[in-house]
Amino acid sequence: MLADFFLEDYNKKFGKNIKLSQDGREAMEQLEWDGNIRQLRNFCERICAVCPKAEADKQFIYDNYKSSYFFEQLDFYQEKEESIGKKKEITREGLEELLKKHKGNKSKAASELGVSRTTLWKYLKEMNL
Repeated sequence: MLADFFLEDYNKKFGKNIKLSQDGREAMEQLEWDGNIRQLRNFCERICAVCPKAEADKQFIYDNYKSSYFFEQLDFYQEKEESIGKKKEITREGLEELLKKHKGNKSKAASELGVSRTTLWKYLKEMNL
């Protein structure tokens, strides 16, 4: 499968060893790749970059395939494992104060929140900041 080739390449790039589970492989085969090889390659890069487990399963594949179009759940699995059952309460005022504290440095603000920069960007976008 061509995805295995791309995963192997990105595993080297990110220093990981992510594989497709059997149901993950079947999910990859069932999905439509409108962008052909380029879309598949970019998706394999996403898998290697954000998959917190050694195997990308069917649910992870579907969630991240969907997010590649709708920009949802990029950090879903990482945040879910870090805070199962915990919903972080983020307010507009809290974000403004945090950004002010870090002089606009989004990396430092995201780090203090315990989220990725992508997640912080989503919060900021949702709150029109």
